[in-house]
Amino acid sequence: MIAGLSTLGGSYLFTALVGLELLSYEDSHPGERCLNCDSTGSALLIPIVGPWIAMKDANQDKGGPLVCAILGLAQATGVVLSIIGIHQYTASGQPEAETNEVSKGYFSNVKIGLAPVRGGGALGALGASF
Repeated sequence: MIAGLSTLGGSYLFTALVGLELLSYEDSHPGERCLNCDSTGSALLIPIVGPWIAMKDANQDKGGPLVCAILGLAQATGVVLSIIGIHQYTASGQPEAETNEVSKGYFSNVKIGLAPVRGGGALGALGASF
């Protein structure tokens, strides 16, 4: 689930940044004209389906459709991984662990480990499970 959400979020963030760059192309490159920057940039701001919509207006000479396809596949992969992860998380069917009064609460799954080091002091580790 985390891998899917990370893939979706990261690929959408990158796609949206590309879309914003295209929308501001003529402002950042005075004197140059971009024919499809507004339509392609606007489409890239739409999550998941935006790269597929932008593919028809993307610059053919510079590999725009290929870039749109890769961005669209990355976002689609993130959605699929998220759905599979959520399904596996909810369908795991693991029984609730027995708890006692000490382990109840928000920090019941937090573990702390300390190990002494030569010369004094300690090396610590903190871990948690969800």
